[in-house]
Amino acid sequence: MPFSSQSITFYILIFSILIGLSSSTFANTKEKKQAELNNLQKKINQLQQTIKVKQNSKSQYIKNLRNIEKKIGQINKKIKHSESQIKISQKQLKNLKAKQVTLHKSLKKNKSALKGQIAGAYMQGENSQLQMIFNQQDPAEFQRQLMFYQYFTEQQSKIIDTVYKDIHDLEQTQIKIKKESEKLNNTKLVFLEQKKVLSNDKTNRNKIINNLNSQLKKQGSHLKSLNEDAEQLKQLITSITEIFKDTPPPSKPFHKLKGKLPWPLKGQVRTMFGKIKPGSNLKWQGDVIYAPEGRHVKAISSGQVAYADWLKGFGNLIIIDHGNGYLSLYGRNQSLYKSPGDQVQKGDIISSAGNSGGNKKTGIYFEIRQKGQPKKPSIWCRKKNNFVS
Repeated sequence: MPFSSQSITFYILIFSILIGLSSSTFANTKEKKQAELNNLQKKINQLQQTIKVKQNSKSQYIKNLRNIEKKIGQINKKIKHSESQIKISQKQLKNLKAKQVTLHKSLKKNKSALKGQIAGAYMQGENSQLQMIFNQQDPAEFQRQLMFYQYFTEQQSKIIDTVYKDIHDLEQTQIKIKKESEKLNNTKLVFLEQKKVLSNDKTNRNKIINNLNSQLKKQGSHLKSLNEDAEQLKQLITSITEIFKDTPPPSKPFHKLKGKLPWPLKGQVRTMFGKIKPGSNLKWQGDVIYAPEGRHVKAISSGQVAYADWLKGFGNLIIIDHGNGYLSLYGRNQSLYKSPGDQVQKGDIISSAGNSGGNKKTGIYFEIRQKGQPKKPSIWCRKKNNFVS
């Protein structure tokens, strides 16, 4: 059935309206999601600020420990950046020096070729060659000789141009080598200064820990301190669970990953879950994974960073929300590489192993929680600790 011009106009109008509504809906949805994300970020920041205020009200030793361990975490991040810059500069220098060698060879080769051509032309005499061309009686031979002469002079010109280019490129490469060498030396000086600062900070940290332990022993308040730490973490997790209760769950629910999750880093897993902490009636609610200082810690599954800051008893701590009330906690870190609100994927580097929180051995403290309740990590994670550092 043929369409009239009026009906076609009508359908075009309806189609345009539908597209307009669709675009408007998409824009509104995007704005709504951004507003929700901003609101979530605001709540997380408020939570971290509240905890910071509470911790600053504790003893001066706790404040000092918090400050020095956060500083150590930051300086370690700077050291890693300097190490990376040194490697980049060294590679760049290596490439530039290789280019310099190639240019020297090219220049030597082209100089030799040019020298040979100049010597040949001199021995033969430029005028005699032209005279020989114009003395040709045979037109075909005259044309052939003339074309050869033109080719010869063009080749000379090309070699001269190449020699000039080689000289220019060589000069520029030498300038770049000088600049890169200076940059490398400066980075090495910064690196050495950072290492010196780190060494001093670690010495100060040990003094602070000794003073703190002496204070706890003197006051007989070690058990009280452990209880306070556990209660503070409990309150933090309750707050996080409330903040993230309305966030959409991931495409693959966390509970379906039970027994399939990787451990957060390669190291010696010491199963502590459910055991009594020395000198207390409190139970461990997670496991300790011993590993060298600075080894990368990775997210066990996708999610959103809910907390990334220092917490008494747990040091530099990262908590990731995995949806449906599931959280993973990574404590005792040396440095934190993610911030609250960041989206992470399974295997993303989130921190580095350390001994923050006043601990002696390096590694991390690791927990998995569901709606605030601790879950045994060894049941949720694969038996083989297969995350490569």
